[in-house]
Amino acid sequence: MSAGYKTYQIKNFIKKTVTGKLDIEKSKKIIQELAVASSSHQNYNLLVDIREIEPLQNYSEVLKIVSEISKFYHAFHCRIAIVIANEPDRIARAKFFKAGLKEGKYRLEYFTDIEKAVDWVSVIKDSPGRTVLVSQS
Repeated sequence: MSAGYKTYQIKNFIKKTVTGKLDIEKSKKIIQELAVASSSHQNYNLLVDIREIEPLQNYSEVLKIVSEISKFYHAFHCRIAIVIANEPDRIARAKFFKAGLKEGKYRLEYFTDIEKAVDWVSVIKDSPGRTVLVSQS
């Protein structure tokens, strides 16, 4: 294989894409679904793509979602990548959301680039002349 190519060997990866209008109840249901999936597949990482949603309206709604995810901290042993639209208000909400989570309880990052999110939930191993991307357990 020539230098400059990447070989992706991705497994143990759960992706959830959310579209439409996001509200508190729909958000809680998504968190509950992800908690069940994460508990059932403990060696899997999560990638949640919310670029195509209408965001929550205010920061008090974001705090309600932080409170909901905090109920399930025991279920999330994996890395969680959240992919958001590259818009200043969404980035600000993502920062606020992440800051509200208990430090050290979650391995959660937000991204505006799906490829960077995939790279983050994966482990990159270099070998001569190529890069191999394999999932993290």
